[in-house]
Amino acid sequence: SNINANANTNANADADANAGDECPFNDGESDVYDIIVEDEEEGEANPNGIFRIGVDGGYGYNNNGSGSGSGDDKSVASMYSLSRERTMHSPHPNNRKIVSVKAPETLPGNFMFEARMNDEIFMVHVPKGGVKKGEIFKSPALNMESESVHDPTGRVKRMVDMNAPCAHWRDGLFDIFANGLFHPMLLTSFFCTHVALAQVMARMHLDNSGNKTTSLRSRVNFNIVRIVPTVLLLLNGLFLGLAYRAFFFHLKDQIWIFFYSSIPVLVADITMYGYFLYMTAKVRRIIRQDYNIDHYNCLGLQDELLTLFFAPFVVAQMGRHTADYDTYVGIFCSRTGLSDHIEVKLPG
Repeated sequence: SNINANANTNANADADANAGDECPFNDGESDVYDIIVEDEEEGEANPNGIFRIGVDGGYGYNNNGSGSGSGDDKSVASMYSLSRERTMHSPHPNNRKIVSVKAPETLPGNFMFEARMNDEIFMVHVPKGGVKKGEIFKSPALNMESESVHDPTGRVKRMVDMNAPCAHWRDGLFDIFANGLFHPMLLTSFFCTHVALAQVMARMHLDNSGNKTTSLRSRVNFNIVRIVPTVLLLLNGLFLGLAYRAFFFHLKDQIWIFFYSSIPVLVADITMYGYFLYMTAKVRRIIRQDYNIDHYNCLGLQDELLTLFFAPFVVAQMGRHTADYDTYVGIFCSRTGLSDHIEVKLPG
């Protein structure tokens, strides 16, 4: 209780000191993630004890199988760092962190779902026979892309605060060279705008319809974002080639065939472009709401008008706002435009 009281006092003090620019984060229990009550290392005895996170939010360090409270936040953080260091630098290459999870619902055996401990997110595996709601079971912390409990990798994702300001954008709409001439977000925003938009949507935990998702796996499908525009581009190239051949060789009988057969592709082009403009404006509006950024009075259509005339600039600005590129490296073709193990911690 002393730890919780001190933590609350410090949090209130920090909130008062940073009120204005800093966005509030909700570190409390979520409906999405499940309570991790214990972590240890697989395949190796842990003589120095197990760092424990209690279901009631209390912390302790277990030496003899029973939890013990600590009144020092610094010592708790040190113990957690020590526990992670032992797991990451284990002499056994296939060792994975073992966590004890409180089942959120009654689940069947071999079911896999996302779990969260502090700012770490990973997959857990329900043992054979299934579990009942509230039952505590053990599972290795698996990679988010894992499809089986036998996956030897145990690299978890970490949610990171990108130091994005509240109440205003990180920089201006036309500050496209803020991170350099050849920065991945700049180049993708202008040459593969749909990819850059999908990366921003993944950071904001949005699905293909621009709605908030309840898990990382249900975010925007990055494969669809890459495949569909590529197919349309190839079809457009094919029909342009046929048109050139028909007009160049004066094949008048083929001109009408080309015209009628190109109508479905033209409809698909218009539909995709309309979807892109709609999603860009919607994502910009969501970012403004999450970060409490006001809009200028343009008949309530600021996001739509800016998207219509300056779509690449809008996408680039959203990308710069949702990532701290002074600290983290931009990636061209990753799901979020950042390293695969990093997830953006959103305000609220």
